[in-house]
Amino acid sequence: MLGPSKDFFSPAPITDAEYDFICQLVYEHSRIKLGPNKRELVMARLSKRLRSLGQKTYGDYCKFLKTPKGEEELGDLIDAISTNHTFFFRESAHFDFLKNTILPEFAPREAPSPKLHIWSAACSSGEEPYSIALLLAD
Repeated sequence: MLGPSKDFFSPAPITDAEYDFICQLVYEHSRIKLGPNKRELVMARLSKRLRSLGQKTYGDYCKFLKTPKGEEELGDLIDAISTNHTFFFRESAHFDFLKNTILPEFAPREAPSPKLHIWSAACSSGEEPYSIALLLAD
């Protein structure tokens, strides 16, 4: 019978204080707000950073982030937390909501419709606004 790989790494769950510290640090440096529903995502993504740095626990990682060398880690922390991929219609539920709930309010009627302004924040290569434009054109 095979046991776990010696390369397998799973730190103990992040504590409330550690999670709050990470959330605050991420928010201060990126304005990404991590709610309580992102705890598992944070643990999964940061476990790779812990392994890379030789840290055994999230507490060790938090202590490291408070050091001068930890300041150099902030970019890697933000990269680990943020979603670094994009593609057309990536969050289909959002586009369904736009199509089925928001846009019907702006459908042509007898009176002129109000103007609709749409903002797509932090889109690295443009797939999100192009997806919105395609939806509007359709």
